[in-house]
Amino acid sequence: MAEKRIRLEVIMSAALEDDFLRSYEAACTGAKYTRISDATGKGYSVPKLGDAVWPQVNTIIVIYCGESDEEAIRGIIADLRQEYAGEGLACFRSEAEEV
Repeated sequence: MAEKRIRLEVIMSAALEDDFLRSYEAACTGAKYTRISDATGKGYSVPKLGDAVWPQVNTIIVIYCGESDEEAIRGIIADLRQEYAGEGLACFRSEAEEV
């Protein structure tokens, strides 16, 4: 039976992208992901709309992983939230099945 797969969608201020990816690639041996740059929107922090009023943007990282990597990623997110308390950073989890 294949390992249960988990989908993590990490939405973060683009300013956090390098720190997240550096930690992720160091902690997770199967460090595969999809990066969506220049994502705009409004969450729990200031809007990130990429315009003259709200010039910042977000990055979305989508990761399919097993439970052990999920724990490592949750740790990375907790560390970043502590270090960059004012920046937007969200993570959403769902179960996934490749078809």
